[in-house]
Amino acid sequence: MILNATDGPIQKHMGIFDKLFKGKDKLTLRSQLQAASKHEEEWDFYFTNVDDAFGSIYVDLGLSKIAPLKDKPNIVLVSVKMKNPNEDGLSSSEEYDILFSIEDILVSFIVEKNNAVYAGRLTTKGNMDFYFFVEDVTYCCKTISEAMITFPDYEYSFDTSEDPEWSNYFD
Repeated sequence: MILNATDGPIQKHMGIFDKLFKGKDKLTLRSQLQAASKHEEEWDFYFTNVDDAFGSIYVDLGLSKIAPLKDKPNIVLVSVKMKNPNEDGLSSSEEYDILFSIEDILVSFIVEKNNAVYAGRLTTKGNMDFYFFVEDVTYCCKTISEAMITFPDYEYSFDTSEDPEWSNYFD
């Protein structure tokens, strides 16, 4: 699957490119710009220790071939507290379906509305933490709230910070 979270902004900025590259084929320019922002997803899952606690990581290793993306220097971390984690702090079978519905909606909303790249999730100590890289964090609070309104029984928090080197991804 190819991730393309830049269809909107490329469309908006084509007028600028038309002026800068007069006489160039618009489709060629657009496809070159889009190719630079696409990547081949390579999702992998593994277990690890996080701060002396058992954890699982689900990460898009395909991003390592194109990261850091200069147009996405900010990280957004959304943390959802599980209601019924198992003994080791990971998701239980009773809660599995709803947690992954939460993930699907968060990813859909944040990628679409904030032109984000979803890098992966960390599950540990009864929390699922979702990591996104974005250009601008201004509207992320609104987007996250809109996504989580569907799950009023779940506590969540989020944080944003600058991470132009994508150290949260690589480290």
